[in-house]
Order: sequence, then structure tokens, then C-alpha cells
Amino acid sequence: MSERCDRCRKGFGSSEPKDDIEWLLGATQIPEAGQRQLRVARCTRCSSYLVDVVSTDRERHDVALHDVCVVQHESARAALLDRTPLALAALSPQLRRKHLEELSAEMPTRDRDALGWIEQGSVACTELFRALVTRVFARSTPDLPKLSDVRPRTFALRKQGSAVPPRSALELDDGSRVVAQSSGDKTQLVRLRGDRVLWRADLEGASRETFVARVRGSSAVMLVALSAPTEGSGALAYIVDDNGTVRGPAVHEGRASSFDALSLPRGCLYVAGFQSQMVLREDASIAWQAPNAGASSAVSFGDAVHVVEPPWRLLSLALPDGQERWHLPVDKNAQIAPSGDGHVLLASSEVVARVDVRGARPAVRWLVQGSSPLPLRGGGVAIVRDRWEKSGRRIECIVVDAEGRRRFAVARPEVTKAPTAELGNGVLLYHAGGDVAVSANERVTYAVSVPEGRTASVTLEDGGAWIEYDGIVDRIDPSGRRVARYRVG
Repeated sequence: MSERCDRCRKGFGSSEPKDDIEWLLGATQIPEAGQRQLRVARCTRCSSYLVDVVSTDRERHDVALHDVCVVQHESARAALLDRTPLALAALSPQLRRKHLEELSAEMPTRDRDALGWIEQGSVACTELFRALVTRVFARSTPDLPKLSDVRPRTFALRKQGSAVPPRSALELDDGSRVVAQSSGDKTQLVRLRGDRVLWRADLEGASRETFVARVRGSSAVMLVALSAPTEGSGALAYIVDDNGTVRGPAVHEGRASSFDALSLPRGCLYVAGFQSQMVLREDASIAWQAPNAGASSAVSFGDAVHVVEPPWRLLSLALPDGQERWHLPVDKNAQIAPSGDGHVLLASSEVVARVDVRGARPAVRWLVQGSSPLPLRGGGVAIVRDRWEKSGRRIECIVVDAEGRRRFAVARPEVTKAPTAELGNGVLLYHAGGDVAVSANERVTYAVSVPEGRTASVTLEDGGAWIEYDGIVDRIDPSGRRVARYRVG
């Protein structure tokens, strides 16, 4: 294979390649306005192949941008002109996402064995190309069993605890819903099932701007309502139980807006809003409150709760009185998550630490460099490490056990570098937009990608996952293998 000429080595800008170019595909075609088209040429100076994706302006088809990839490979002609799957796999490390999407869209599906090998990871290629082949292979598979009445609900549901604004319905698990309604100077929470009213709860002193959320971690239905300040009163907080009994109000320093509520020991609740976070006792009185400068969270063990409080310290509070037990300085915008019995994960932008919070003073067990931590069962954590080396950029998802020992690492692409869920022991799921991947220990066992602008839906269920894209549903078991494929009926 000859060396690239100086022009191909430097690359091309956003204009059309000219001079010493032999067009092999698409040179005479002009894409319509707002469309993009793939064209292929060969450089007559060095025999490199130029893959040009032309994107035209939405208003004028004669205004176009050119994205050119320069590739050199013995299989380049078969890959670019014939779209042979195995040749495209060999060429995939030299192609960018936009070019791979265009090439895979017109890839022939006659060689089912080759497509199956690529989907299973038996052929060396980039994870992105493997994911695109999964979609092409699934869509071209005839006679897939239909999934209709038992189709999993893959659309994103509001997580339990997220507040809804006034006059919006908060859906509950039993099929009922709760709505904050105002009439004149009176504000009520109304619980309905269908058209039937189950109960009405008067919120004394509440304003029209009242947000309501269900408490996470509570076995019974427990609601928290935050009301905006009115003339003569500040912002108010209420607790409403399953029967519509109201406790409170308590005056707090925050604003009525989106918030989360979490159940704590000794009948207490943790409420994190837009500007404040607080711990409410069982009677809705405030045990502790502080400013909130970011996404807050709380972890409770025994009769204590642990929170991050500006100006940035990890604070341990005794329940239900809210007295400080101890505090530990932390980095700005640090977050905490549970990590096994009596431990929390403390994460900043660059470091993750496991802290023992059971004693009279906190004890840091270990620290690792990384970001985007995912707590794992048994006290471990999966983190992302992104760094530049002599060979280029290297992104890894690293799994660390409860003792701080490195178990394994998985090479990751930029789009799905951070894990989002643990399916089983050493089995991680990655999901971002239209890209989904699953890894088992060091090996990627499943990957799918849909074209730019579309999304794939993921539902976790029974330790595995249901992945839906383009009318196809794949079932992934806790070992990370695809065990079934369906077509949406």
C-alpha cells in the first residue's frame, strides 16, 4: 500500500475535493435541499480513497458542506463500492460515524453468516460498526415473532419522587393519580381513580403554585407538597399520607419548583428542591435545612442521614433531631451514593472515594481516579477514565471491587462511555440516545445503534433488559447475551 500524498495526509476542509480526483460514485448527483449523500473518489496521486458525505442547506441545495474521510486499505474498493460487510468491518477504524451510517444503510444483507459474525463480535471492527450491523441484521431478518400484548413499556416514565407542577397529574402505582387544584384562595390535593374522587386534602395557606411529589422508598403512599410564598407567608411544606391526612405546614427557605423526596429512618423525609434541601420530621417540622447548589442526594444508615452541604462538606445528621454528628470537607459539586452497608461513594469530577460512615468519625477506605461512577452490588463501583496517551485518546470503563481493587476494564467509545445500569455480576449496560451496549467483564456482548436523530429505548426488568429500536425489541439476559428478538406487533 503506497504512502498518502501530502494533500491526503493533511486532510480536506469543508469544500469539495478537486484536482487529481477520480470520482467513482455519486459525482453527477446533486442531493436535495436538507439531505445528505455519500460520494466516493480516488486520489490519483497516492491511490487513497476519499469518502465524501455531502450535506446541503435546508433552503438551497446548491449550498453544501463536505465531510471527507481519507482511507487506505486493500479492501477499500470492496467496502466503499460493493458495501461488502467483512470489507466494511476491516475499514471501520478509518471511518467516522456519519460515513459508517451512510455505508451501512446500503449494505447488502445476503451474507447472513457474515452479518451474524459481526453482530456477535467475532469479526474485528469498531463497536459503532458492529452496532450498526445489529440494526441492519435485525431489520432484514424475516419472520421475527411479534411482540404485542406483552410488549414491555419502554417509554421513559417519571421517576418516583419527581415533583409535578400545579394542575398536572402525579400517577401512582395503584392506578390512581393526585392533582393540586386551586379555587379562589383555597388549594387542595385531590386523589382520583378514573373519574371517582378518593379524597380531598386542604392545604391551609398554600398558594396556587403548589408542586407535589411522591416519597421514594416508602412502602405506603406518602406525598410532599411545596407551596410558593404568598403575601404574609413564606414557602410552605406539607406531608400528606395515604388517607389524605395533612401534616404541617412548615415554613422553609426554598422555592416551590421541581423537587425530590426520599424516605429516611425514624419517620423523617429528605426533600431536595431548586434552592434548598431539608430534612422533615414526621409532623412536617423542619429538622435541618441548607442551601442547595446542585443535584442533591442523601444516604441513610441506622438513625443517621448523610448529605452534601455547601460550602462543600459531607455532613452526618442524627435523626430525628437533625443534630450534626460530624462533617468532612469535600470537593465542589461532590455527590454521594450508597455503597454497601455503612458506606457511601463520594464522587467529584475526577476522583471517587469509598467512605465508612458508621463510626463517630468518617474513614476513607480508598480513592480511585475516574468520573461518572455507577455503584455496584456488593460495594464496588464502575467508573470512566478518559486520558490521552502517546497512541491517542483512551477511554475505559473500569470496575473496582469493595476493597478498591481493579477487577477489569472495558474499552469504550465516546458516546456510550459511562455505564447506566448493572444487569448482573460484571455485566454493565451503556445507553445514550440511539446507542446501547452491554459488556460482560472485558468483552462487549451486545451493541446496537440507530441513525443520528433517533433514540433507542431501554427497560430494565428481571435482572435483564428490553431494548427497542426501529420496531425491533431485543431481550438481554443478566449474563449480557441477547436471548430473544421480536418485531413490534
